[in-house]
Amino acid sequence: MTIKGLNTEQQNLLDSIEALVGINTITPVYYQGAIAGSEFVTYAGGKLYIALELKCSVVGTVNLGAGGYVTLYDTANAVNFYLLNNNFYWDVTAAAKYYHTISLAEKNLYFSRVATAIYSHLIFNGYRIAY
Repeated sequence: MTIKGLNTEQQNLLDSIEALVGINTITPVYYQGAIAGSEFVTYAGGKLYIALELKCSVVGTVNLGAGGYVTLYDTANAVNFYLLNNNFYWDVTAAAKYYHTISLAEKNLYFSRVATAIYSHLIFNGYRIAY
C-alpha cells in the first residue's frame, strides 16, 4: 500500500505493518489532548496505530524514586517499547534519588495501545489501521 506524501522511512514503516498484519482500512488521525480517556489507551484486537509523530507532555514535576514513561503495546497486547525522558539527581541531604520527567517526542512508531506513568497529554499524528 502506498500513501501519497510519505517519506521513505514512513513508507518502510507502513510496508512492515502491512507485512505484519495486513491492512483492511487505514484512517488518518490527528489528536491533541489528554491521554486518559483517549482511544489510545484501550486495546482492541484488529486495531493498530501508526504514529508518524508522537509527543507526550508533562508538567515538569520532580518525583522521588520513579520517573515517567510511556509503554507501547503490540498487536498481541504485549509490551513492545518504552519511551521516557527523565533527568535524575541525587539529594545528598535526603540520601534519595529524584527524577525530573521531561516531555518527549518520537516519530514513526506503531502500537495497539499506550499506558503511561506521569505523562498526561499527547499529540498523535498518523493513522489508525484496521486489520
